Order: sequence, then C-alpha cells, then structure tokens
Amino acid sequence: MGLVQVEGTGTGKSLQESIDKFTIIQENVIREYRNSAVLQFLENEEMKLKTMLKQEIVERKKKIYDSLTESIKFTMLPCYQEAAADKGSGSMKRKQDLLLNHIKSSKNSMFLKARQSMLELLANTMKYITQKMRKGLMESLEHSVLNTNPLPNQ
Repeated sequence: MGLVQVEGTGTGKSLQESIDKFTIIQENVIREYRNSAVLQFLENEEMKLKTMLKQEIVERKKKIYDSLTESIKFTMLPCYQEAAADKGSGSMKRKQDLLLNHIKSSKNSMFLKARQSMLELLANTMKYITQKMRKGLMESLEHSVLNTNPLPNQ
C-alpha cells in the first residue's frame, strides 16, 4: 500500500483531500507536546510540503487533461495533412469524407490510446507525490532529530 491511499475516481481533488488528511504526527503526540519546538517545526514542514504538493497536483492535472487533446491531435495529424493537401473542385466534400472515415475507423483505438496516456500520467503523479512526501518528511524528521532533542518515547 502506498503512502497516499486514494479511493474513488483518482481526481486531483481526492489527491488533495488525501494530502490534507495525511500526517506523520499522531494525535496523542500533538496533545502531549503541543508547545514543543520540534513538534512545531514538524507541523510547519509538513504544511509546507502539503502546500507544495497541492500546487504540483494542479499543474500535473492540467497536463493530464491536455494529454487527451494532444493524443487525439497526434492520431488525427496524418488525416489533417492529407485533407489539407486535397485541392480543387469537390475538395470540401472529399475532406469531410476523409475526416469522417478516419474518425470512424480510428475512434476506438484513438480514445483508448488517449485514455492510456492519461492513466499513465496519473499513475506517475501518484508515484511522484508518494516519493516527495516520503523524502520531504524524512528530511524534516532527520533535521529535527539532528538539530534538537527528539520527542521522548512513550
């Protein structure tokens, strides 16, 4: 199981909700050490990391949505080029027929490729977020342990 469990649709919103809910600091530690400098440092570092990840999710979400259009453009490009080259009397009708036939013949594979591309980008985003959270939180923990007295064991 990954660091960030995302249920449902896998949208940016659910990723952001998962980030908001995630914490390395347990409730009992917060209650007992609420005035601790180490706890405040970790909370601040965790909040900074969450804010950065939320911004990254928005940017990556845009790229994921743009990938649909780009994938379809790539599949349609040869047809567009062929239609653009058609000149002369009746060329408008031939262009329309060419485009319609190409869409009919490639729509299943075209949208499957676009979907696969989007899912791959989403999976990469999930991996990135998990890695960033692990690395960022571990660095914060190491920094807090090296530079101050750690919280006592319970």
